[in-house]
Amino acid sequence: MSIWLSVPITGQSEGAMESLVPAGTNGTNGPARKRARATTADSMATTIRNLVRLALSNAAQVRLLKAAAIRTLLFPADNPTFMAAKQAGARYNEMAQQRGGQTSLPPPHLAVFTAILQAVAADSQVPPQIAAAATTMLANTAQLPHLIFVCKTSKCFDKNKGRLEVALHPQCAEFLEGCTRTWVQQGAREMSGPAPRGPLERILADTLTEG
Repeated sequence: MSIWLSVPITGQSEGAMESLVPAGTNGTNGPARKRARATTADSMATTIRNLVRLALSNAAQVRLLKAAAIRTLLFPADNPTFMAAKQAGARYNEMAQQRGGQTSLPPPHLAVFTAILQAVAADSQVPPQIAAAATTMLANTAQLPHLIFVCKTSKCFDKNKGRLEVALHPQCAEFLEGCTRTWVQQGAREMSGPAPRGPLERILADTLTEG
């Protein structure tokens, strides 16, 4: 036998049922959604911070590899060799702008290094064997793309100095060493170890510190 009990819902019963609903939810999952949004925001912030850390780590490794593979020298801005390299880079930029991408040019580092070879060959302070090697390389320009990997100039914070970065094939190591000794005697300074952080790296590092 089944017994059905019918109980009328009164105002007191409704109040009791409403008391079972967590305060501030209005019968919905509002706080849960807020917590989910907060968790998502925290996760995104953590991801961004990790990406910044990864970028800084990669940049540090690049600076380390660059220090191992590329020789960097700081020249007096009026050094003849540095001036020749800088002017060659400026001429290359002008030619590239005039052509507007319609005609291809050789890589810029070849133009800069060719100017350095010409300056070395004409420099009376350079040892004769180094000057002769520069002349030989100028006579075989078709081989230069296989010998020159990096050669570029850039500005320094000190306007009285300029930076030269160069990397040659190992078979040119003796030639580059002879040039470097001469340049150091003329007032240049070879930099060793990784370069300091650049402006963008410092900005990223500051965001981690501030966070």
